[in-house]
Amino acid sequence: KDIRLFPEGHYAWLTTGQEEPDFKPFWKLPDIRPKDKVPFDKSVQNELHDLVVEAILSVTLSDVPIGLTLSGGVDSSIIAGILASYYDKEIHIFTAQSPHSKFDETRYVDAVINKYPHSNFIVHKKNLNEVSIKETLEEYIRIQEEPFGDPSIIAHGFLMNIAADTGIKVILNGQGADELFYGYNNMAQAILSHQFKSLQLGKFRKNLNAMKLGSGYMFRTFLKALVPGLEHNLRKRSRIQRRDIIRSELLDNVDNDLVTLYRYDNMYDVWRESLYGVHLPHLVHYDDR
Repeated sequence: KDIRLFPEGHYAWLTTGQEEPDFKPFWKLPDIRPKDKVPFDKSVQNELHDLVVEAILSVTLSDVPIGLTLSGGVDSSIIAGILASYYDKEIHIFTAQSPHSKFDETRYVDAVINKYPHSNFIVHKKNLNEVSIKETLEEYIRIQEEPFGDPSIIAHGFLMNIAADTGIKVILNGQGADELFYGYNNMAQAILSHQFKSLQLGKFRKNLNAMKLGSGYMFRTFLKALVPGLEHNLRKRSRIQRRDIIRSELLDNVDNDLVTLYRYDNMYDVWRESLYGVHLPHLVHYDDR
């Protein structure tokens, strides 16, 4: 009761007798005007490469061995490659897969590990086919202290247990990269909507064809471009309607303003929604737990 979220990217000073914190932002996402954008040429690509390498290596300034959760996806594979290339101490790799299932990414994990045969990788694998969600669900709800709708949280928890048993205290992963680099379909829709509205029709047609979106995605792309207010209201209503599966007495004091959804008139608003509203707070919460 009376426990509330501290707003992202803020700090607060509290003095004696003060009941309400005075929140102040210490960073916020930029809103780059189209005329201020620079071409993504070779020099900018090199600068981005160096920033990513610097960011990853900055977390390796530890006196204890470090680990990495490797899913086989692009983001964690990039981190593994940077560590193999620049970090000369042992690196514990933790990966959880469901062998022979349609979700099995073992071949991608093995491809990364085999690409660096002379690295200091120490690999720990977990077979998810041996895991019973029924037997572990209550324990993970207790750890998270709130309901969650993503079973990968349980798989992630098993990897953290292996890391703890191995004595690894510092873990890197690829979480948050899609949020930063527009990796999700809804973000692509926002980019397409922007290109359509700003009459960049050549780019729009080329990207639309390349993405091979289904008819539903195409419809939403045009909806975001032509009537962003309507699309925003439909999206918010859809999220609130999902609460129908929750017992009504648990919803008595729910604050609908906690659903932070932005209109997509501005391409950067899809970024804000992901980092402030939906995706990143969820990732940070469950990763910390």
